[in-house]
Amino acid sequence: MCMKKIFLFAVVVCILHIGCDKVPDETDLGQVKDVIVKQVDGICGDAIFEIMDTNYKSLGEQNFEYKGVIYNGVFSTSTTCANLTPIAYNDTNPTTKYYKVTISKSPLSTCSIAICMATLSKMPTIRFYIK
Repeated sequence: MCMKKIFLFAVVVCILHIGCDKVPDETDLGQVKDVIVKQVDGICGDAIFEIMDTNYKSLGEQNFEYKGVIYNGVFSTSTTCANLTPIAYNDTNPTTKYYKVTISKSPLSTCSIAICMATLSKMPTIRFYIK
């Protein structure tokens, strides 16, 4: 009887450990910190970012076509309240901007912003807040 309890305990611990290592999907996303993203385009505070981290690429929209290019792992956001500083990343195009951000389905800060009427012609349906 004691061996059965020990075995059952070991199985439960293994299952709980496996559950802790999973990457969050869009439905259970709280906050994901230190995600490398690339700015695809932006205007007047609205932006499209592509998630570069392979562990989190599935959180963004897949097969998103924008200006003739197919992107995977993209999301739309507002950069108005985000204090973004570009980071160095392995890319041959020096004008491409990369950032390390925290992404969330809920606002990460509060700020007062002016509303700009300009917007991009096409935006991903998945939207995250960033900081």
